[in-house]
Amino acid sequence: VTHSRDEAYRLCDRIALMKTGRILTLQPTKRLFANPGTIAAAAVTGCKNIAKAVKAGEYEVDVPEWGVRLRTAAPVLDGLCAVGIRAHYFNLRCMQNRCQVELGEIMEEPFELTVPFRYENQKSDSSELWWRLSKDCKPAAAKLELGVAPENVLLLYDEAEQREADKRKEWDYHLRHQQWQEYKPKEWEHNCKTCYHK
Repeated sequence: VTHSRDEAYRLCDRIALMKTGRILTLQPTKRLFANPGTIAAAAVTGCKNIAKAVKAGEYEVDVPEWGVRLRTAAPVLDGLCAVGIRAHYFNLRCMQNRCQVELGEIMEEPFELTVPFRYENQKSDSSELWWRLSKDCKPAAAKLELGVAPENVLLLYDEAEQREADKRKEWDYHLRHQQWQEYKPKEWEHNCKTCYHK
C-alpha cells in the first residue's frame, strides 16, 4: 500500500487504485498510466489537465471548457465524460491537435518549468492548463502554438462503465494465462528450485 505514485510505478507490476474503500481499477502499471480510463484514475496518476468532453466522431472529441476539438488515436466510445492531457505531453513541434495558446507566469522548479496557459477560445471562467518542460526549453514568447499527439489524449469514462471494462480485461488476462498453462510445451516443465519460470 502506498500513496506515492512514483514508488508504485517503480515497484509494482500491477496497480489497484482505491477510492472510499472500493477498488476502482486493477491494471498493469504502464497500461494504467498510459490509459487510466476514469477521471479519478487520471488524477491519482498525476494528470493535471482534465476537462469534460463529448464525443464528436469516431476519433474526435469536443472539449467545450477549453474551446477545442481534439483528434484521438483510440476510438471514442459511448459514455465518454472527460479527457485528460498530461502536462509533459504538450509539444511545440507536434503538428497534431495544434492550437494557439497564451502563456501565464512561468513557475521555475529545480529541474523543469511549469507553464500555465489558456487556449485561444477557452472559457474565461475555466482553469488554466499546465505545460511542463525542461528548463533549457524556456518559451520565448507569451503567445505560441502547442500541439499534442492523438495517442496522448486520454479518454476518460464513467467509473461504473470502466469497472465493467476492467473486469472484462482481467477475465481475458486470466483466461489467456490459464490457456498458456494448459498448452505450454512439456519440455518447458521442470523442477529446478532456483527457477521461478515453471
